[in-house]
Amino acid sequence: SPTVTLSTFLDNSSSQDGGAVYNSESSPTFSRCLFRGNRALGKGGAMSNAASSPALVDCVFSDNRSAHDGGAMHNDGDSSPQLSDCTFSGNTSDHDGGGISFYGANPVVGHCTFSGNTAAQAGGGIHSLSSSPTVTHCAFAGNTAEDDGGAIHSLSSLAVVTDCEFSDNVSSRGGAVYGATHRLEIVRCTFSGNAATAGGALHLSDSDSSVADCTFLGNSSSGD
Repeated sequence: SPTVTLSTFLDNSSSQDGGAVYNSESSPTFSRCLFRGNRALGKGGAMSNAASSPALVDCVFSDNRSAHDGGAMHNDGDSSPQLSDCTFSGNTSDHDGGGISFYGANPVVGHCTFSGNTAAQAGGGIHSLSSSPTVTHCAFAGNTAEDDGGAIHSLSSLAVVTDCEFSDNVSSRGGAVYGATHRLEIVRCTFSGNAATAGGALHLSDSDSSVADCTFLGNSSSGD
């Protein structure tokens, strides 16, 4: 598998998926790379992974945009990306997943930062559909979704979120996290200053979820 280090992907564009990088049935490693200002008319403004399991270490994704899902990165087709110490800031999706979108994926996301990402629909930071993401020791600050899950949107997924911080995220339902028809485990997380119309911090619907050893401080809802 190829290794890409200390590389910059700047202002690239695609009329389909993956504005800068498209991985198909591959497992490349990206280390200390910068993805900025990339665009895709399909999914994955900077990177799209199909049946691939890339490793990303200490990479930065900023100001990327997709016209569909995954403002910075999209993953589907049984992909299992491994992300550590990465930063996602100011990315935008015109659909779901301002930062990252997962469809049928099994990702591990650790020690990453999501700030100022925006989704026109669901999942300002992360959108998960029929996936099994593990998210640990991450920070979500100032992410926005017009509909559900300012930081994380989990639908029909088995998601585990541990030791994460959620602050000042905003959406219509679930200022920080929205989950439906799923199993969501949230452990040792802090929710502060998040806001929504329903569920300032969390909005859980038709779910079998558990929340343990968490702190909720100064979250707000204008409705339910």
